[in-house]
Amino acid sequence: MKAVIFTIVQLWIVLLIDAKPLNILVSRPLRYVVEPIDRNGISPENLGRALRDDILVPGPKSNVMNRGVAYNFANKWPYGIVPYDMSPITNSGDRDMIRNAMDWVVYDTGSPIAGSDSRAPCVYFRPREAGDETFLTIRYGQGCNAHMGYWQNFGLTMTLQKDNEANCFHSGTIKHELLHVLGFDHEQNRPDRDNYVTINYGNIDSEWHYAFEKSTWGKTAVDLGTSYDYSSIMHYGRDYFSNNGQPTIVPKQANAPIGSSDDLSPTDIVEVRRFYGCPA
Repeated sequence: MKAVIFTIVQLWIVLLIDAKPLNILVSRPLRYVVEPIDRNGISPENLGRALRDDILVPGPKSNVMNRGVAYNFANKWPYGIVPYDMSPITNSGDRDMIRNAMDWVVYDTGSPIAGSDSRAPCVYFRPREAGDETFLTIRYGQGCNAHMGYWQNFGLTMTLQKDNEANCFHSGTIKHELLHVLGFDHEQNRPDRDNYVTINYGNIDSEWHYAFEKSTWGKTAVDLGTSYDYSSIMHYGRDYFSNNGQPTIVPKQANAPIGSSDDLSPTDIVEVRRFYGCPA
């Protein structure tokens, strides 16, 4: 009898976590246009992401489910809602850029409403409220990085560097980090990546080789039923972590534009919606 009751309680918890109490609509955001800073031809997005590995997890990284999901489906944010505290970001323009990136992630992954430009959100970012024990702290700091997925009662952070060394305040970079927050890893770590790209380890310092490790389906990777996506906002660029200026990733499809997107790709959108259980 106890086992039956426990199973029912477990089921209720799963249903509660997967529920969608977002009775709101979101409007199409405005484009936040800022000219990138030229650093000898390297975009701030590339410079920021390539400073260091941009994924943080509590505990060994070997325990993380790649291609999006930390610890399988257990690390979804409850209800798809991410509470955040942006108070460490003191510049109002920087706060506006972060909110705009959030708005686009919410809008792009939302469900269209017939006869309207508004959408019903699948995931949602909102300011922290009293009672939020687990929330995301957005701050300035070293590198562009974020904790991947939901970890209950853990101090989750998204760090965005802005100084003479690097500038993470670029729309594509912020959206990239927000997808880490939602639970997504890098595209080129997929188990099937060798069918689509060649990794030139000779052009990568050995200390960064781990950033290019492949995951394993069913063990460290969750199959969301999608194909490899060169245009994913989660894909590294051709020269990320290069030690000599030569390519570190070479697509097997000619002219594939890897690492150049400022927006979620159609496949990125499908994966977010499938992971968070939103209707197709």
